[in-house]
Amino acid sequence: MLVKGVDMTEHSSDKQAVIVIIGNEILNGRIQDSNSHYFCRKLHELGVRVNRIITIPDEPQEIAHEIKTLSRQYDFVLVAGGVGPTHDDVTMASIAQGLGKPLYADPYLDALIRKHLDDEHDLSWLKMALVPEGMELLGKDKMTFPVIKVENIYIFPGIPEILVTKFEGIQEEFRCTPYYRKEIEIRVDEARLVPILNSVVSKFPEIQVGSYPLSMEPDQRIRLSLESKDKGRVEEANIFLQSLLKMSGLI
Repeated sequence: MLVKGVDMTEHSSDKQAVIVIIGNEILNGRIQDSNSHYFCRKLHELGVRVNRIITIPDEPQEIAHEIKTLSRQYDFVLVAGGVGPTHDDVTMASIAQGLGKPLYADPYLDALIRKHLDDEHDLSWLKMALVPEGMELLGKDKMTFPVIKVENIYIFPGIPEILVTKFEGIQEEFRCTPYYRKEIEIRVDEARLVPILNSVVSKFPEIQVGSYPLSMEPDQRIRLSLESKDKGRVEEANIFLQSLLKMSGLI
């Protein structure tokens, strides 16, 4: 249970991200999405706050609409899926449409793809050289095929193993002030913690306070967490929380 979710936009050191997962195969349950979990974990480690995860089908108009809207609302838009040579790989063209940018065959990507073609049947891969005007190529010196960035939109393939490799190659793009966290584990009925946690939230409104049951016994094992980019305030909140727990006989 997240007791307090802070709107971090008020802190200049925080960057906001949204994750967009594209693919009919995700929405119909044929493939289980692991990319959003990976993105969330890595971005949090890098000090980026993920505010939303959106999953949408391979429909150009819907992708274009979401990208147009989200790119104006967030610092980072991470898109995964729909990047490839087949008919349903519409992500790149849809992003271009949403941003009002034309597609063009990038000479660098075209040459890169041709280097790996074996015969004329592979020419369909050249579709991946069609990118929105004004894009940037990230990680050219670290990976076989670079990550394409358009404005604040980072476009990744949907295959998890490839996505992980590409993200790791450019992860410093996202690094900002890290989060600081303190955790306490206790065994207690979670309901007994409500007044204590409410007091912490009231005294430290800028701290994200979480209560997470780790077991289902009558006296549950609970993990309490305090998190913020302000280490000093987290330490103060931790001292205050422990004092309340001691006064209540819970530790």
